[in-house]
Parts: sequence; structure tokens; C-alpha cells
Amino acid sequence: MSGVLPILAGTFAGLAWAAFFAGCEGALFQLSTAGGRAATDRGEGTRAARLLERPERLQGALELGHLIGVIWVAALAWTLVVRVFGPDPGALAWALVILATAFVVVVL
Repeated sequence: MSGVLPILAGTFAGLAWAAFFAGCEGALFQLSTAGGRAATDRGEGTRAARLLERPERLQGALELGHLIGVIWVAALAWTLVVRVFGPDPGALAWALVILATAFVVVVL
């Protein structure tokens, strides 16, 4: 079980990474509503207006960042299972890790 703490810390960092990009994607959708456009009309959101000129590019970049975070978490969860249960943990351990990782990434 040596080295479990750095893997857990890296997993939480990956979750924070994925959450950041998911939050940014939510902010993009908020900007594309009437409230975001009203702010740019008042001159308060010039950077936001530049982002809204081509929102599909920004959304693609945000989705890529989120995907990198999810892959990061899944890879570290895989490593954690191998470290805790050994090189042949069994199908039940893998199923539990996959379900737990999916739950944490989707729900949290």
C-alpha cells in the first residue's frame, strides 16, 4: 500500500481540474444568455464578447480540458487498485473502481 497518498492527492487534483473546466463550460452557457449579452452591451464584458464571437472553439477547448481531467482521474484510480489489490485484483475490484470513478466524475 505504499504510495497511496500521492495517488489520492493526484486524484483529487484531477477532480479539481475536471470541475474547473466543467464550471467554465457552465459559465460559457451563462454568457450566451440574455444576461451575459446585456453585460457586453453595457461595455462591462469586452473579453466576454470576444469569447462569444466563436463560442464553439471555446466550448471545444473546455471539453478537452474536462476530458483530460477525467482521464487523469481514471488512470490514477486504475493505479490505486493495482497498488492496493496487487497486479491481479479481480473483476469485482475493477467493476467497483469503474463505477466509483464514473460516479465521482459525473456527480461531483
